[in-house]
Amino acid sequence: MREQHVDPDNDWNYVHNLMYFVADLLEEGKFAEAKRISTRISGARGKFETTLYINLARDSISRLDPQLPVALRTADFVRVLALLKNNTVRPGMPNLEFLRRCLLDLASGMDSVNQGNLSAAGRMSERLDAELYRMSQAHKQPAFMPAMPPPAAAAPNEPPKLAVMPDALLDPLLRNLAVMSLELRGCISAARRNIDEAKALFTRAAADEKALGYREPPSYIRPVGETEGAAMLRARRWSDAKEAFERALLERPHSGFALYGIATAEEGLGDSQAASKTYGDFLKAWKDADPGIPQIGRARAYLKAHGA
Repeated sequence: MREQHVDPDNDWNYVHNLMYFVADLLEEGKFAEAKRISTRISGARGKFETTLYINLARDSISRLDPQLPVALRTADFVRVLALLKNNTVRPGMPNLEFLRRCLLDLASGMDSVNQGNLSAAGRMSERLDAELYRMSQAHKQPAFMPAMPPPAAAAPNEPPKLAVMPDALLDPLLRNLAVMSLELRGCISAARRNIDEAKALFTRAAADEKALGYREPPSYIRPVGETEGAAMLRARRWSDAKEAFERALLERPHSGFALYGIATAEEGLGDSQAASKTYGDFLKAWKDADPGIPQIGRARAYLKAHGA
């Protein structure tokens, strides 16, 4: 492209391929390479909606920072917070700024759950829900004006001009963030030992995730089943955690993320035979993963301790 002076907007599929490549690397446990490839994404985007993919939430998240999908897929909410706090959205893009604020609330809430600070998590959840309600109501109003300006008036017999650096479309953001909101509420409920309430919230979130439709790579970065499984592990609800991760595994077969969660739940249940088998399956799934990943070290240590 450089040699032939091809503008990025004339090769819109390149940025899509990079996004897909990063998603694939993450599923293989190749986090370091996923981060390296992510650094190319900003330069691959052009100025128009063809390479900005304004209709896809994953790409909008990547526009805030190309490393965000990596941090979200690995549930590294401390990293999500750091990336967002060091990020600013250029003026004239209220939808992207709305996305940034909501992701900050989500990450703050999830990190608070992990730290056991449920009062802070509750405040972040309420703020996220209020922001979603405000924007969704404004979106329904006839007078609501989209952030992206209409094409400039063209002279007769000339095509309309595209908006330069258009804002993200709001509807895909609202639909994705609504799933995240339900997940946060489910995590808080599970941490409070309100298990039935948590399950109901995760069921709604999973249905809304499925309603997002099929995308390549998946529109929703981390399967709801994995978030539910992690919440149940924290609550020491081993059987519930195993069931949640198994649902995630149906969605993404041979996923190392789900297999590790299942093995951890089986370990919690005291089923060493099942746990050993699943940890072995996990290591096979992530045979090419980064060697320093803590999950790999823990799986190997468990197998060694149990003579597998």
